[in-house]
Order: sequence, then structure tokens, then C-alpha cells
Amino acid sequence: SSVGGISVSSAGESVQRLNYFQQLENLHEGVKKMIQPLVAQQTPHSSLIKRCLLSTIIKLCVFFGRKETENFLLPLLFTFLNDTDWQLRASLFDHIAGVLSFAPWTSKSHKQILLVML
Repeated sequence: SSVGGISVSSAGESVQRLNYFQQLENLHEGVKKMIQPLVAQQTPHSSLIKRCLLSTIIKLCVFFGRKETENFLLPLLFTFLNDTDWQLRASLFDHIAGVLSFAPWTSKSHKQILLVML
């Protein structure tokens, strides 16, 4: 059946699709709120927590997608370069190529990482 030129089934699908994207955005925000304090804390174990995060960073890139990888994850990872733990920085360099595959090549994040690596 049709209502106002839009089939009822397509209107229902549109509502479901909109609901899905809203729920996904809410989930992204919830995960961000869990990650940020873990990374921001300065405890004797904070570099270990960051290295654990790096061990699953590609999965987080898949979860967040290109836009949030570039806007949220990459800036967060840049802060790891300031850490005094050489193992954390080494782990970052081990994983950064995979992370950058989720950001557009024209992004300023690529340019920043390349400058840091030089």
C-alpha cells in the first residue's frame, strides 16, 4: 500500500534505518566516553592500558569507521607520542599504518604522522 506516494514498507524501512544510525551513533559516543578517561589518566599503569588499546586499534577503526577514526582515534593516538614509555611509542608505530588505512589520504592526520615519523 501507499501513503502520500511513499510505500508503507519503505517508510518503515526508512524509520528502521534512521533508528539504526541513531543507535550506532549513541554506541560510538558511549565507547568514546569509556576510552577517553582510560587514555587520559596518568597512573603507573597508564602506558600498559594504552598498549592494550593499541592491540585492538584496528577493530576500533572498523567499529568507528573512517570519519570517527580520523576525528577521534587519530588525535587520541597522537598523544601517545608524548609518553615516556618507549614500548608504547614502538607499539604505536607498529599499528599506525593499519590505522591510517581508515583515514583519507588527503587528511591532515596523514601529513602530521608522516612529519612525526621523519
